[in-house]
Amino acid sequence: MLSYGAHCSITGTGPSVILLHDLMGPELDYDSLSKLLDKHMRLFQLTLPGYLKGDPLFSASPFHYVQWIEELTQKFDINSFNCIGIGMGGNIALELAARNPDQIKKLTLLHPWGIQRPSHLPVYARSKPLFKQFIHTPDLYQAWMNRFEACLSQDCPEYQVLSDKLMDIAFDPQRQTQIQTVFPEMMYPNREMRRTLHRIHSEVQILWGEDAPWISKQAGLYLESKLQTVKLEILEKCGYFCHIERPNVVARHMIQFIKKDTQRI
Repeated sequence: MLSYGAHCSITGTGPSVILLHDLMGPELDYDSLSKLLDKHMRLFQLTLPGYLKGDPLFSASPFHYVQWIEELTQKFDINSFNCIGIGMGGNIALELAARNPDQIKKLTLLHPWGIQRPSHLPVYARSKPLFKQFIHTPDLYQAWMNRFEACLSQDCPEYQVLSDKLMDIAFDPQRQTQIQTVFPEMMYPNREMRRTLHRIHSEVQILWGEDAPWISKQAGLYLESKLQTVKLEILEKCGYFCHIERPNVVARHMIQFIKKDTQRI
């Protein structure tokens, strides 16, 4: 049994917001955003199962992550909330909102996965079965992680610190195993999720770095065409890691969206 308390850090006051991290884990995503966000909201920073030291390997299915989050919200008596999902966390957030349309008030997505096929993959690894083999091949896995590292703009003031941190995270043995399990399931198009987008009643904000190299803006445009109340915002001078490269800008967009016409919930 996983400890919900160990996987959830609660800070700040204001509207309740669940924060869902990307593939690499919470360290990169939360360090850059949490201190800016929790001045304006009650922030539930979740560490997904399988990402905490000592965790058993967790199922990679978005559905299983959503089930776990639903159990956690019941445990903490969170009846109504907003949600921010980054990358992989955006995939999970969409699934969560489709299953709980009356519980989630506002949804912010930052480059959500699961909408389109990933680019910048070797041709032979573009089908999910082949990609599973690709990601478990050590040399190819390292090449892929180097590609992930390259998503950091060298104009970012803390480029070297973040780059080193990213590699430390990627090659931690436990984290590596969880990443290899999660990646093929989360990155590829989730057809079931596409069929349930019409169930999402939340107001949705989609943030996209204009230079994001391997998840095309077309995925954001697709979501914009399918969701009921949605705004796509393109952020200049940043790429996939825009929340790390320009955390103040990203946090400002998130805060303005969540606090606009929002009572404390």
